[in-house]
Amino acid sequence: MTQIDPYLFLLHNGARYRTPIDLQVTPDSRLRFLVIGGCLAQPFHEIAAMINSNFRGDFILLNNFDSFPETLPAEPSQYDFQIIHIPLRSIMGSAYFRLPDDTGRHEEFLRQTQEYLARYLAGVTKLNADSKLPTFVLGFLVPQQNPLGRFQPRYDLRNVMHFIERLNMFLATETAKLENAYLANNLVGKNEKLMLGQLLSTEANSACRRFFSRNGFTPLPNNHLYWSRLLDISLLPPRHISLTVSAGDIPVTIEVPAAF
Repeated sequence: MTQIDPYLFLLHNGARYRTPIDLQVTPDSRLRFLVIGGCLAQPFHEIAAMINSNFRGDFILLNNFDSFPETLPAEPSQYDFQIIHIPLRSIMGSAYFRLPDDTGRHEEFLRQTQEYLARYLAGVTKLNADSKLPTFVLGFLVPQQNPLGRFQPRYDLRNVMHFIERLNMFLATETAKLENAYLANNLVGKNEKLMLGQLLSTEANSACRRFFSRNGFTPLPNNHLYWSRLLDISLLPPRHISLTVSAGDIPVTIEVPAAF
């Protein structure tokens, strides 16, 4: 048996697991993309530029059914694709957690939430409708567990995990109705080695900065708002920070309070 080149093994089993480049003969071409959605998506284009200086992105903040802006940072023809991030709080709010323990009320709330979701999606995909710009719609992160307990019914709308899963199913169906649009659930490749996050410094999250340092995060030399951390070290999060692991092959995602 021929010995496997260690470099190629790491390349194919790490960050390039799904996009191997060992046959690449030309460097990555320049591309420009647009990010539309909630404030949590604001760092996307900045992080992309850190990964590859040939990537350039713009961001448009749309929360709470804001109108699509008439003026864009660039002409639609200058974009190679767009990423749509739908803020869950704009669709679901906190009303879910005030519903009575009644299946019928949860089913009705799901129908209402799906209507909101369809309206929001139609509003933020204007460029796709007008010019068929390639569009990647991000799904919602599913909570790690039911806050009422792990022994509660799993596939019940009264379980917030299943409720959000149903929203993702609906979002996938609505996205499929669009031309040249795709639901992007897996944003982290299998066996990724590095986590990159942004810390917005406020008085409310001063304690969280110690959590970042204590768990192996180090600020990037060129931008101290961004912290990086190897994924092969176990995390020790406090109670107010939860780890979310999807049913697929996404290893770990950090879900933090809105103050971050």
